[in-house]
Amino acid sequence: MESKARNSYIINHSLRAYLAASILSCIANQLNATINGIIVSNAVGADAISAITLVSPISFIVMIVGAFITSGAVLLMGPAFGNQRYIQVNNIYSVSIASIFILNGLLALLAGSLASPIVHMLTDEERLLPLMIEYMPFAFVSDALMVLSGCLTQFVGISGKPRIVTRCILTVSVTNILFALLFVFVFDSGMKGVATASALSAVAGIISIIPYLYKSPRPFMFHIPQPGESLTLLEKCFFRGLPEFVATVAVIILFYGLNTITLQTQGADDMFITSVFIQTITLGFLVTYGVGDAVTGIGGVLRGEQDWTGLNHLLNTISKYLAVVAVISTLVLFLFPSLMAQALVPMRPCLPCQNNP
Repeated sequence: MESKARNSYIINHSLRAYLAASILSCIANQLNATINGIIVSNAVGADAISAITLVSPISFIVMIVGAFITSGAVLLMGPAFGNQRYIQVNNIYSVSIASIFILNGLLALLAGSLASPIVHMLTDEERLLPLMIEYMPFAFVSDALMVLSGCLTQFVGISGKPRIVTRCILTVSVTNILFALLFVFVFDSGMKGVATASALSAVAGIISIIPYLYKSPRPFMFHIPQPGESLTLLEKCFFRGLPEFVATVAVIILFYGLNTITLQTQGADDMFITSVFIQTITLGFLVTYGVGDAVTGIGGVLRGEQDWTGLNHLLNTISKYLAVVAVISTLVLFLFPSLMAQALVPMRPCLPCQNNP
């Protein structure tokens, strides 16, 4: 009985810490995109948000390799950490970080070099074309850096330091806003300025983690295993990350479909309303993603320790969190749709989506 009570306390305490860090991470990522849109729209015009929304499916494609390597690596690392198999933990850490840096970097550079043909594949709206071409190459570099930063924060969370994760996220958010204001309003850099701000904020987040990674005793050691072992480990990361891959592909199809239908039937003006709609949908994912990260971190360690009672209690607690949050978020969206629309895009009235949530 005493063990159960202790277990319950540890899980609830850890869960609150992980949830705070994970949900804050999701909120920060979405708010960064929203704030970027607000800043650049005030400087460039409302079409800027439409341009960013149209680019988003390609951004997901650029990030998809790193995202599902991260997902698979985290699923492998949690149990290894719980089993205290630290050599395997270091191998997973090293192979995943190196793979994300190389593969996502190459994908971002390739997509950036093909910005013009990609943009013309997405739309032929003359108003949006120059904004998208200017934004795309810088946005893809930012996407690759954000994936790397997100992977590092996941690993730091698993090592038992959610406060460092929170500090990193706050660093990313604050520097993103400051850099965006600087590049857009002071240097008049427009679309490329807001994307550059996101890239530099991701670098600032990575820098904020480095002291912890190199502080003795170091939580991880960078050590690339033999080529055969590295490929086997990478294959396992891919296999474990397949659900993340499928989910991301579904989001890409959804967003691309919405964008295409809106442009072909309504034109560039109503693309603005679709942008607000997509941002609102993404806000609804925040807690779900945060809870998923928390379960992966805590649950993986519990599974590695073979603490099945603790794991069962964790899943029950998570279900309660999700039920409460789902009810509250649904009520807020339906009772106060105008407030949500004004909060997301205060610079331009959006009456259709305000009055018909």
